[in-house]
Amino acid sequence: MKQGFTLIEILIALVIASLLGMILFNTFFQSNRSIQIVDSVIDINMRAVVLGNQLEKDISGAFVPRGKKKKKESEEKSEQKEKEKKKEEKQKPLKKIFYATQKNDMLDMLTFITSNSLSTYWSDQIGSARPKIARIMYKIEEDDDSEPANKSYRLMRKESPYLNFDKAEKDKKNYAYEVAAGIKDLKLEYIAVETEKDTEDEKAKPKKSLKKSKTWDKEKEEDTGKDEEKKKKKIKRTPDYVRITLSLWGNQKKTDETFTFVIQIFAQPVPPKKKKKAQPKKEQQKPQTPRQPSGKPPAGQEEGALDFALSLIEGPKQ
Repeated sequence: MKQGFTLIEILIALVIASLLGMILFNTFFQSNRSIQIVDSVIDINMRAVVLGNQLEKDISGAFVPRGKKKKKESEEKSEQKEKEKKKEEKQKPLKKIFYATQKNDMLDMLTFITSNSLSTYWSDQIGSARPKIARIMYKIEEDDDSEPANKSYRLMRKESPYLNFDKAEKDKKNYAYEVAAGIKDLKLEYIAVETEKDTEDEKAKPKKSLKKSKTWDKEKEEDTGKDEEKKKKKIKRTPDYVRITLSLWGNQKKTDETFTFVIQIFAQPVPPKKKKKAQPKKEQQKPQTPRQPSGKPPAGQEEGALDFALSLIEGPKQ
């Protein structure tokens, strides 16, 4: 009699095999899903780190360029003729030193002058490469694959050696490039630290307060500064801190993550030192005559010098 499997045994084997297959498929599906999540988290964090480092490097070096120092009279006279010829070519004062706008409750454009640019030059005195002074321009553009339901944007960066805003914007040699893509939202908040002195109590310490703003355009405040208080109050051309809130999409635009950076601007204008009042000169005291060693007559006493010498030779009189 031939041996074989019964129908019941075959059915039991098929059920066990199907259960094992389902378990393996679920584990494979879960591992594949976890890999996608990890890849998305790594991608989001990498983009956030790259963008945060670049913004911190640029914004922390923002500063207000100062005018040239006063030259000596001899140098001024030698350059008077050249200045007269170049009156028409005089440079206009720099505008939009630190300028920021927003659109639809989101960053639209940010531009400033920084001393911490990517372009460098060689310094013989220091013996190493040093960053050049340049104008940085950031702009937000919509992604090509952006959807109406889930809009995504990209941040473009442009660096120009021209400090003038109009020239830097029209500069075609230096192109804008993409710093980060897949941005869901990007908001910047500009914080200025203001000190207020108590007019009644001079000994009291000045109070500090934080002034927050979503845009930064201090040239408008200068133009409208007609009141005496605004004229007396010095307008800050750059903020003290910049708070950045960044939201990035994942790979499939199903998840997003939000990051917050706070960047400090170190190069703040130093107020001029107050000149100390010239104190009246004290009357110079006449130098005291030093004591003469024993065996010599005191200086300025010529009378009796011979008697003094004889007394030393002969000794004291008894």
